Amino acid sequence: MVAGLFTNGRGGLKRTPIIIAELLWKPFDVRFQDLLEKFTFHRDVVKDELIILGFQRASEEQRQQIKERRAASMAREHTKITMEMTEKMKTKMEEKDKEQAFDRLQNWLAPPTFMQEFEQAQEMRMEGTAFWLFRNPTFSEWRLSRDTIDPHSNVLWAQGNPGCGKTVLASSMIEELRALQDTTTDTSPQVYYFFFNNNRTDKNNSSDAFRALLAQILHQNRKNNDLLDTFTFAMGEYTNGQMTASSFELLDLLSVCLPRMKNVFLVLDAIDECNDQSTFVHKFVSTACKYGIKVLLFSRPNVESLWKTTRENRQVLIQKDFNNDDIKIYLHAKVQDLTDEQLLPPHCDFTDIVTRLLGGSAGMFLWARLMIGYLTSRALSPSQRLSIIYSVNLPEGLDQMYRRIFDLIQQAPYVERQLAVRTLVFLSWAKRPLYSRELLQVLKMSSNGDISDFHDSRFGHDLRLVCAGLVEVEPNHHGESPSRLQFIHLSVKEWLISCTKPTARSSHGNLEGLDSALSSESEARIQIAKECVTYLCFQTPAHPLSGSLGQKASVSDLHISFPFLEYASVYWIDHLYDIPLSVDYSNAVQNERTKEKLGDLLNLVRRFLKLKLVLTAWIESLYTFSTVQHHTFKKLRSQNKSNWNAKRPYSRADFQGWDAIDELREFGDDMQALNDDWGTTLLSSSNAIWEDVTAFTRSKFFAKTSAVHVEILPPRAPSRDANASPLYTISRTSASGSEIGVLSIWPSKYVLMLCGQSKPVEVLQLT
Repeated sequence: MVAGLFTNGRGGLKRTPIIIAELLWKPFDVRFQDLLEKFTFHRDVVKDELIILGFQRASEEQRQQIKERRAASMAREHTKITMEMTEKMKTKMEEKDKEQAFDRLQNWLAPPTFMQEFEQAQEMRMEGTAFWLFRNPTFSEWRLSRDTIDPHSNVLWAQGNPGCGKTVLASSMIEELRALQDTTTDTSPQVYYFFFNNNRTDKNNSSDAFRALLAQILHQNRKNNDLLDTFTFAMGEYTNGQMTASSFELLDLLSVCLPRMKNVFLVLDAIDECNDQSTFVHKFVSTACKYGIKVLLFSRPNVESLWKTTRENRQVLIQKDFNNDDIKIYLHAKVQDLTDEQLLPPHCDFTDIVTRLLGGSAGMFLWARLMIGYLTSRALSPSQRLSIIYSVNLPEGLDQMYRRIFDLIQQAPYVERQLAVRTLVFLSWAKRPLYSRELLQVLKMSSNGDISDFHDSRFGHDLRLVCAGLVEVEPNHHGESPSRLQFIHLSVKEWLISCTKPTARSSHGNLEGLDSALSSESEARIQIAKECVTYLCFQTPAHPLSGSLGQKASVSDLHISFPFLEYASVYWIDHLYDIPLSVDYSNAVQNERTKEKLGDLLNLVRRFLKLKLVLTAWIESLYTFSTVQHHTFKKLRSQNKSNWNAKRPYSRADFQGWDAIDELREFGDDMQALNDDWGTTLLSSSNAIWEDVTAFTRSKFFAKTSAVHVEILPPRAPSRDANASPLYTISRTSASGSEIGVLSIWPSKYVLMLCGQSKPVEVLQLT
């Protein structure tokens, strides 16, 4: 084609003008066609580019969408994780808030250790016993009834004489009620309980029961937000700033909580041991049954308020026949143990022994328990044990059993007998339950080394043996330490106290042959007071209790180093004040003996008041262990001759304690003044008594320590002619506090004379 452009038909070259003309001229249609072709070409190119661009944009958008989806997925995952973490943190914070609120509420309620009596009763329960009440028709009718017309039908009262096993029966009912299953809701009932205990000051008031019941309600419903809010609201809105709830606040809170609860049983034992039983029955029991709460009460028959409150068809008397099967099971097992341990003669009639003991028990579990404990005494031979068993021909009471046990104690060696007497006296008249370490310290101090071989680890076991089973060590639960000592039953204490009454000695037997302190309340209280003061005189250090000046003593360290110091410090004044001084004209020998012992006690007290450093240590101990009630010193201040002379006609000639009485009154005045001025300081820092407290308190009883030197700086007249008192005085202390300057102004005698002769000046107010 290119060759045709430059050559002609003959093969020769075309002339240049012709070539140019041919090149420059084209037909229009050709040119237009070329133009169209070019448009078409460029259109295709643009179209292809647009397609490519579309693909590129689509690909970019796809990549962007993938990124966005991936980012969104990551964001959602992150948000999910964040929300989960937030929810977990929220849950943890709510749980922490609930735990803190729960702890605050528990501290506000301040419940006593209510589980101890229940667990102890469970341990005493013999397998296969204490089911008869659950099968009793009256009990079943009470449990299943839904009487809304008569609220008092919701109260069931199980009454029985001392020693019939009410406490063990109550613990059994708690277990049986807990095991019930509600067929409609497939849930077990809520069972709350409390066991009153007259030996424990934290378990013998209605408020103690309220605290324990509310603590159980709070614990079992701690995941119930509504109930938790109710408790929190009650603590925050209705309190007056007191750290623990009052009795009225507790009762109000129970009145709010009980209506919100379904299928609830309340089991309360030993109502007769409640100090304010009438208040408890009328205010609480009536309130609980009004809201449909089932209330099961155990007590002796002597609770008058329960006779008025409970319906006759809601009373169960624990009779001999009801208990006989259970007592037989108990005796069968225990007599088998006696036989296995060869404590009974071989080939004795096992069945006859159980039958005789069962007849002697008269339906009293306590009698059976005491008899078994008595028969296990190592002081008896197998034939003696069998003879004692066969001497039981008729049903016996607890009095006969106690007399038999005291006869056994009287036959013991002297050291064991004295150990038993001191233990029984202390447990009968002590102001609070004693710990084993406290009593052991007293016994070691007063035994002249005769019982130095006794150790804490075996002391409880040895004490049970020498007291013939009348005393037991309160079992430790949940790591509680140390152990308390207690009678096996309240009736032991009641019987011992009744033996001190002159009118009851003939029926109970005379215990003077064992020790006069067991037959005289005055001598018993004198003995305990003397033990306390003796400990303070001879066992308390004559220096700061911590061992160094300026350091506060640790209560736990004091319990280890001086086990009896707390009791002796806090209660010696109470025991001294409580000594009864009435005259028993029928017993001149006892009166003379009591007078002599009382004189010895007061002389010992007088000696104690002269030991100034020991007295200072006692004051530190008193404020370390006690909140110091004002009536404590009031009891000292009430000690005067006229009061004592009115109680007992002792003349000064035949009574050696008169001098101590006046000193006690004066000491009480000084202690009251000390408490008024320094009580708050001593309660927070009891060791301050060794520092500047006594320096600013005038008393012949208090030791002046070398920690602070007090010098009185009265203004001194410059001459004899000057007036006795200055006209004006001003003082300033140096920046270091080591120096003080006093400036006093005395006018001359001529100025004083002129002042005396001058007439009063009348001041006129100008307006």
